[in-house]
Order: sequence, then C-alpha cells, then structure tokens
Amino acid sequence: MVILNMKLNHILCFNDFQICFSYPRKLKKTTIQNENLKAFPCFKYKKLNVFLGSNASGKTSMIKVIYSFLNFISRKEERYIKDIINPCFRESEAWIDYVDDDHTLHRMKIRTTENGKEDFRILLSHSYVELKQNDTYEKAALVLDEISDNYEDYLLILNRMKDIPFEWNMILPSTEENYDLIHFINTKDKNQERDYLSILNVILKTLDPSIIKITKSLDCDDAFVVHQENEERIIIQSGNKITDIKRLSSGTKYGINLVNMVFAIKYHLGRIYLIDEQFSYISSDIELAILTTMVELLQEDEQIFFTTHNQEILSYPFPFHSFYFLRKDLYGKGKEIKVSCASDYENRNNVNLFNLAQNDVFKTAPDIDAVYKIDDKTLL
Repeated sequence: MVILNMKLNHILCFNDFQICFSYPRKLKKTTIQNENLKAFPCFKYKKLNVFLGSNASGKTSMIKVIYSFLNFISRKEERYIKDIINPCFRESEAWIDYVDDDHTLHRMKIRTTENGKEDFRILLSHSYVELKQNDTYEKAALVLDEISDNYEDYLLILNRMKDIPFEWNMILPSTEENYDLIHFINTKDKNQERDYLSILNVILKTLDPSIIKITKSLDCDDAFVVHQENEERIIIQSGNKITDIKRLSSGTKYGINLVNMVFAIKYHLGRIYLIDEQFSYISSDIELAILTTMVELLQEDEQIFFTTHNQEILSYPFPFHSFYFLRKDLYGKGKEIKVSCASDYENRNNVNLFNLAQNDVFKTAPDIDAVYKIDDKTLL
C-alpha cells in the first residue's frame, strides 16, 4: 500500500489542508532508489516523508490522521474517524488517495455530519481506477476526478470492498497513551529471532557504549538482559513501563522502539511505517545512521512517515521533496495548520536546505519574544 494524497477539513486542526506524497518529475540525482510503484516506473511516490515544525505545529497529528485512516478502512470502526473530528465544527471532510497491493488507485472520501448534540453520522464515497503500465499518479487521479461522488453509510461501502490487508507499524513517544510500555517483537522463525537480538545489540550498544552485550533472559518470558561494564545486569521485560527502567539513559530506552521498527522494515512486516519523535534523546549522527538504514531497507511499495524537531536532518543526503514544514497559523480565535514542501522552494543540489530553514524561509520558527520578557514586571 502507498499513500499519494490527503485532503482534510475540520480534522483535528487541519482546515482546508492538502498534502501530496507523489512527485511529477524524475530526479536527476537522488539517494533513495525506486521511488515508484513496482512494475509501474512512471507512477512516482515518496518513500520517505519527513515532517518538521515547531511545537504544536501538527506533526504528531499528521501521524495520527494517517493511522486513523488505515484503521478505519481496515477495521471498519467509526471510532477512528470520530477521534479525529474537530468538535468545534458541525461537519468535517477528508479524503485519501492510496494504491493497494493489486495496484488499483483508490479515493476514499469521508464526510461527517452532526447527528444529535454528541454524535456524528459518517458517510463515505469510494472510487477507484486500475492502473495502466505508463500511468502516473497525476494521470490516474484525473480519471478519479471525473467520477461523481456517491456518499453512502460507511459500512455499506466498506463491506462491499474487496478485503485487502493493510499492514503498518507505528511508534509514538512514551507521553502518548499506550506507548509508555516496553514491547519486544516475537517471532517463531529462529533466524529472525537471532537477527532481532543482533539488531537489539547493535542499536543499544551504539546508544550506550557501556553496554557489553544483550542476551535473551532464561528466567523470564519475553525479556532481555542488558549486561554492563560494571557487571551489573538489567532485566527488561515486555510490559515494563519505560519510566520504571532504571540505570539506562532516555535515548537507550527509546532505542528499543527503534529496534522494533528497523526489524519490521527489514522483514517487511508492513507497508507503511509511522515514526513520531523517537530521536529527541538521541544524537544527530545516530539519528542519521538509523534513518538512512531504514530507508535503505525499504522495498518497493513501502513508505516511511517520520517526524522530528532536529533541523540538522536537512543536511542529510535525502531528496528535497522528502521534507515537509508544518506551522500553525492563528487568526482571531481560530487556528489552522499550513504545510510547505522543500521542493516547492528549491531543488538545486548546490543549495543548503539547512541554511534555508535557519533563515526561516519556510516560516516555521516559533515566536519566542515573550520568553525573553519573563523577567518583565509588566508581563501580565
């Protein structure tokens, strides 16, 4: 599965918002290979999508919207849409263009209308087109544009659709509900089990050089033992709270999530990988190494959606079109999120994208003037 485009109106803080994950022109030089659908060389999509922005600019919200769409379509449960409706408005709209594993381009349009004071009715319109050998996304999307919307109750449409499994993996910060617990991937394949332990050793030892090795626990199920230089042993078990693990740095704890994601990508345990703010406690060099490895492990028809505050990532050798800049604009009592793609501003290889961001070309710098006035007695 590959996501190509989304439009959102009154979904979380996204109002009259659109973001595209395709690109029309072939790149002369890029470090990411095969950014096109398998067997469809003209149908281009972005394998890596990096969201940057200040605090509360919509980065995590973007990940949650994608996750909610995937769950809604696959599980047919309305709660995933109701959770992202902006309650300040009576109606909301969203649509998503995606390609399934049968290489059919789908357009799902979702419309919610108020149905009583505390409830909403969810309507759905579904159109699709089977891709031809030389199709581009832009060409196929024009076909969908010509198809009239036919909204029905969402269950009627979803139940008529062919069941195609949606596979994805997501990691959020430990501050988010249900993401404050340690989780290890279990596999019955002995080779994969050994490889998982190897990846666990590589990443955690890179994050903490005082770790000698990590072994599978012989006493506890679904647990690993961290052996340190001082002969201390730390047992980490699935289900442990991240904050309850002692004597490991915050970056090392977050490394367990990254191990799971690297393993999932290497063995293609999904098609879409959602990674939100996992490198806040990790150095930029390690972030580059892990993210680059993730991208290199991607197969065709797979995508990474990745959020970060680290602007140094703009110096990494990824295509300009992989970078999106989010900002929240305020107007009166309202607010809405805007997005800019770096390639809309610049695509020359000799231009330093990091310098452009430092000069606030993308208008994402926070307003920090008030912080410097905290000692002012007239602040209030």
